[in-house]
Amino acid sequence: MLRDILTSLCALAGTLLFVQIPEFLQQYLQRLGGALDALRSVNDQALADRIARLGDAVTALETATALTRPLEFIRYLQPDAAWGTVKVFKPAIPATVEGLIYGLIGLLFGVLVANLLRLTFRRRRKSKPAQRML
Repeated sequence: MLRDILTSLCALAGTLLFVQIPEFLQQYLQRLGGALDALRSVNDQALADRIARLGDAVTALETATALTRPLEFIRYLQPDAAWGTVKVFKPAIPATVEGLIYGLIGLLFGVLVANLLRLTFRRRRKSKPAQRML
């Protein structure tokens, strides 16, 4: 019974954690787009490189598939926008196919973690030498 509870808790935790990925990326993309729009309104040649980097990041995230979006996020990471997103991030459960996919991946990840924990504790118990009763 304890095994089933552990598996259920890990599966739920994994699901809730992974389902946040699409929501975080959506909020991050909004933040990048806002920064890009603000920079484009300023006609200063010194900002051209920053505008190009933000534009590349927005394009990469907008055109990526659900499963490649986290990779594009890492590839074009804008630390200031990411930390700004973290500060105001509001967890949500996206009711989209992408949210479902990430939820299922998280569920499988949670079950895997539960099984690894169970195996670790089982090995520890078996490796302890039996104590003799005197």
